[in-house]
Amino acid sequence: MSSFKLQRLPDPPLPRYPALSTTDIDKLRAVVTGNYHPGFCDVPNYHKNFKIKYNHLFLDGFSISSHVNTGHLHLESGPPENAYIIHLLPLAGASRIQYGRESLTVTDGTGCIVSPFRRGVWDYYCGQSQVLVRIERHEMETHLEALTGERLQAPLEFKFEMKVNAPGIAALRRFIQYMVYELDTCQDFVRSPFIQSAFKEMLINGLFVAQPHNYTSALLKTPVVSGPVYVRRVEEYVVEHLTEELSPIKLAKMFGVSLRSLQLGFQKHRGYTLRDFIKKQRLFLARQNLLKPRSRNVAEIAFYCGFNHLGQFSVDYKKEFGESPSETLTRAKKTGK
Repeated sequence: MSSFKLQRLPDPPLPRYPALSTTDIDKLRAVVTGNYHPGFCDVPNYHKNFKIKYNHLFLDGFSISSHVNTGHLHLESGPPENAYIIHLLPLAGASRIQYGRESLTVTDGTGCIVSPFRRGVWDYYCGQSQVLVRIERHEMETHLEALTGERLQAPLEFKFEMKVNAPGIAALRRFIQYMVYELDTCQDFVRSPFIQSAFKEMLINGLFVAQPHNYTSALLKTPVVSGPVYVRRVEEYVVEHLTEELSPIKLAKMFGVSLRSLQLGFQKHRGYTLRDFIKKQRLFLARQNLLKPRSRNVAEIAFYCGFNHLGQFSVDYKKEFGESPSETLTRAKKTGK
């Protein structure tokens, strides 16, 4: 196969997070082994023109990477591993992925997810480029236990092949594209733990809904909704911790109910969602702070109260109180009211 000159090797996405750009196979082994833990990494028929560019970013409980390579890169990994690896966004060329006895050629029309329980083999061919998402096993299992309200009786394992034309998988693919875009264009935005947690939750929920796995039927069961006692306890906790991270999954685990039971409990007994309750309480907290500005601006108050998108905060605030946050703040500074 033909190879590229180093200066002609295209830049993969995520250039702000370079991990490797080299022709040295030993450097490649060291970096890739540190990030994805393969048992074996080599370049078959290694020659001096082999090159790779590799970008990698670790986030909260998951990571995202991109690469482009010349030559044939071969990786092997034996169980047990400690993460799920999603191959859903190829950019050029093709790769061959094997999981246990199954194998698949990943191109623009195909995708797969490698669970951490069988031997995996990756062959990235000359000119191949793609984005990979890695989600830690602990994050997946903890999230699943929160959704079902039960301890796992067996490891979570997904169906290997992903049908990219299925509506759910297509939506998940677009979400990964959106994440890459935000990481490439707005670095400060994704530094927020709220944003990283939201990205992770969306990825995991998207996988649970869109990709078949051995707990699909358990998640489809209608949960038994507990009485309103736990709803009141969650409400009390939320009101006392509005400036902290308040993810539904964290609250469900904290109060010993499944995530779906918690969500249905709020909808049935309160007529609104848990997220709506958290948002409304934070809006009231923001108004209290805007009316007593203490020389702070709108952005500082919004971030303090748990809002990370100022535009949406302003829209929600005006809808709730009939005026913009800046109008409230200006009036408070002028009148002291």
